[in-house]
Amino acid sequence: MLSGGGAKGSFQVGLLDGPIHTRRVSFETAVGTSTSAIQTAAVAQDDLGAPVQFREGLKRPIIGG
Repeated sequence: MLSGGGAKGSFQVGLLDGPIHTRRVSFETAVGTSTSAIQTAAVAQDDLGAPVQFREGLKRPIIGG
């Protein structure tokens, strides 16, 4: 069960990517709310590729540029 809440989504993608790809962990059930519904859909499809690419493409805002 993954909880919702904006910034948690990026953290969850990174957290899930390790076990799924390096250790080949699979999940029988994946449940999430809000932003976590996106991550659980990717887990259910055994494809975290798009969420990982999105997370890695995020940039920090330039402040005082």
